[in-house]
Amino acid sequence: MYGGSVFQPSLFQSFAGPFGAPFGTDWARPRALPDSGLKSLGAATRTAWSIGIEWYDYAKQSQDIAVAAAGRLAGARSTAEVLTVQATYLRETGELAAARMPVFWNLSLALLNDLARIPAVRAG
Repeated sequence: MYGGSVFQPSLFQSFAGPFGAPFGTDWARPRALPDSGLKSLGAATRTAWSIGIEWYDYAKQSQDIAVAAAGRLAGARSTAEVLTVQATYLRETGELAAARMPVFWNLSLALLNDLARIPAVRAG
């Protein structure tokens, strides 16, 4: 029995082999990533952080455009003004999305490349 008592049995009690050693404990030993794996993981973390910052900035700019459009819409006096405000809003948000999506695309590809460089941890 490993680490248990009569009143609190061990987690490995039901897996004990004929010599008292738990079966399959090889997976339980911690394995360290090689240095290249840690560097790749660090690069992936920084890229993911950059993606988060870019999305936050995009959302903030989109909200600013929406708030400005809502203010102009509230002050519109005719149907023509309403349509002009809506067309302006759609043009501004479309331009923002068109300008930002290549940045998101490049950062997403960089993240995939960073994650692909992390070596697989092999037993043995």
